[in-house]
Amino acid sequence: MTMSEVYAEHAPAVYRCLLAWTRNPALADELTAETFYRAIVSDQPIVAITARGYLIAIARNALRKFRAKRSR
Repeated sequence: MTMSEVYAEHAPAVYRCLLAWTRNPALADELTAETFYRAIVSDQPIVAITARGYLIAIARNALRKFRAKRSR
């Protein structure tokens, strides 16, 4: 599975999760991009069966990091 296929299949779900968590469409969009960037540069391969859970975990961690930076 290519990264563009992974993006096309899973980006909407990742975005929806981030939108539900943040209630901010612009931030959800930015963190969705950050999620896929982190997935691309990661040493971990994306396995098709677990891709959505893996990407949502990355998204959750990106949101935590964003909130931690903002609270400082």
